[in-house]
Amino acid sequence: MTLEQLENFSPRAIMAQGVIENGPEKHQLYMTNYNVGKKLLWVAIKGGADDWAIYIHWETMGVAYVIKSGDKVYSNESIRKLVPCDDEVLKRYRK
Repeated sequence: MTLEQLENFSPRAIMAQGVIENGPEKHQLYMTNYNVGKKLLWVAIKGGADDWAIYIHWETMGVAYVIKSGDKVYSNESIRKLVPCDDEVLKRYRK
């Protein structure tokens, strides 16, 4: 994602979402030792102040739950795995 693409989203818009397995492998996202292989739902949300964040929780919980109560992704490596972005966009990530 580029800065121009980020700026085109409305505040609080879902910019991207997907499903990934929990785990330490390259094709997975490691969030917890609990339920390795279980599917995680992630949602990237545009903030209200030209920032953004990714929230994640078990897929069975649904998008609304993930947005409201999911865990925030903090690792730059994990952020870029879910939403490939340039350095300027990463600087705007709300940590």
